[in-house]
Amino acid sequence: MRVSQGLVAVLFSTLTSQEAPSGDRFAWHPLPALPGTGGDLLALAAGNGALLAARGDLFFMLESGAASWRQVSSRQRPSPLAAAVSADPVLFLLGGRDENGFLARAARLRWDGDALLWERLPDLPRPCARPGSALLGKTLYVIADEAPEPLRTFWALDLSSPQPR
Repeated sequence: MRVSQGLVAVLFSTLTSQEAPSGDRFAWHPLPALPGTGGDLLALAAGNGALLAARGDLFFMLESGAASWRQVSSRQRPSPLAAAVSADPVLFLLGGRDENGFLARAARLRWDGDALLWERLPDLPRPCARPGSALLGKTLYVIADEAPEPLRTFWALDLSSPQPR
């Protein structure tokens, strides 16, 4: 799904202390517009009270209470159509698709206060885009279907080992 220019694509549900107009305890709130135009948008959740998003080749962070996003430094570029799993204080990016095709890349990202630090994980067994993913305990799960040929595959990566495999 492509996101229209100028549209804030990241919306989060927030528990409010007051009732929403519908009488529900939850309400959707818009966030500041993400800088830039064009490029695929990948919304990611990060830890330490900040949100992370990617547009095109750039990463942006929205810190708690901030009125605008700020560009953050990264040695790697985001992977459009990658899965993102947030596990405070790290973020996992899995698979994706770029101008050269489907990706098998897997990485663990950490924010060090100045830049996003990337740690390569073992590649996915096959390249894929838009995989579903979850973290349960110390195991990262990926379900993949969109690839050059439909995969209909489920993988697990044990992160408890110093060398995950």
